[in-house]
Amino acid sequence: MSKIVKRTLDFFELFERTRRPLSLSGVARELDLPASSCHDVLRTLVEHGFVYQPGERGEYYPTQRLGLLAAEIARNDPFLLRVRTDLRDLSARHGRSCFLARIDGKTARYVLVVEAYGPWRYHIEEGAEVRHPHATSAGKALLGQLTPEVRAAVIAALPMPVLTPQTIQTREDLAADIEMSRARGWYLNKEESVRTAMTISVPLHWNAEDYILTMAGPGVSDDAEINAIAADLAAAARRLEAPR
Repeated sequence: MSKIVKRTLDFFELFERTRRPLSLSGVARELDLPASSCHDVLRTLVEHGFVYQPGERGEYYPTQRLGLLAAEIARNDPFLLRVRTDLRDLSARHGRSCFLARIDGKTARYVLVVEAYGPWRYHIEEGAEVRHPHATSAGKALLGQLTPEVRAAVIAALPMPVLTPQTIQTREDLAADIEMSRARGWYLNKEESVRTAMTISVPLHWNAEDYILTMAGPGVSDDAEINAIAADLAAAARRLEAPR
């Protein structure tokens, strides 16, 4: 790493660690560097608006400029491009369709759809709202991200049409299913919304927003296979959440 780049990063990490203004001599002492070297870096950071002197004692502290720049960079991160790549890999590996929905309060909408190749289709359109929270894994994941109080109120008012013989039919059973799913980290719809179809969903958090990753395909009776699919989907979510 360039010495200049490393030294600049050391400065910001020092302020993060100490969380207080520092004098030139204090910076030099903490970083074990000559005061002249520290002065050159601090002067440059002041000139570019990244550091200022908040009082009359000649001490230095970072401005909000670095945080604002970082936030703007994060807001424009090509997140959906990364998600599409991962979902294509998942779809090819499992032969199942994959979806990403963004949560907005008590609702969620699909923002990315990757359909599987082959004769089996579970069709979702981008922009469509997640429906039937009591009978779909994405809907259950949406309920699982609500606070307990809000979730209880939503479930109490939720229409619960019976879509298949496997559809959850009581609010008590739905609440129990959500709690169990939250504990294990993923949500299952096993022929509850469409006969012969299974979907698995996991929550994903990125840049202060909540999303739902879903994989859909034909039903599976083997619990070990279901667990393997869920684990692969959860691992993809954790990779996408990690800083790049």
